[in-house]
Amino acid sequence: MAVSAPLPISTNTAIAATFPTTTATYINGKLSWICACSVDSTKPPALSSFDVKVDGVSNPATALRIFGAAIIDLTLTSTVYTGSVITLTYNAPTPDNTNPSSNNAFQKTNGEDYASFTLTVTNLGGSRPEPNAPGIPTVVAGEESATITVTAPTAGLTPTSYEVTT
Repeated sequence: MAVSAPLPISTNTAIAATFPTTTATYINGKLSWICACSVDSTKPPALSSFDVKVDGVSNPATALRIFGAAIIDLTLTSTVYTGSVITLTYNAPTPDNTNPSSNNAFQKTNGEDYASFTLTVTNLGGSRPEPNAPGIPTVVAGEESATITVTAPTAGLTPTSYEVTT
């Protein structure tokens, strides 16, 4: 006669590993960081796991690439210019080290999840382009009205509005 017994229930709590200290840089529309760690590129975290703020305003990531085991790139929605403060927060899911494929966390190659972290990013973004001055306005006066024509600049950004004062 076979006897069956229930399997023991684990009372251990899954613990996430501390992400190794790393530095991040922004240049050419991408946040890049290199860590002294191994990251499993076959199970990358979801883009929604990253919270990038530029001067306190959200600038969502649109793409994530992991090169090798330790070079990570995030492409941002909007260009960031010199002088802006950039922070990157990774919000890790609840650790589950018993089933490594159960979540899309940053994980060590052994399947152990990394914990959440926040980095201040070195900003190497370019200077903000200045709009060119508009062309010279032409004014044609009528008896009860005037017509003002302004030509668009030949290069640079085009102004979206003009202010007329009397």
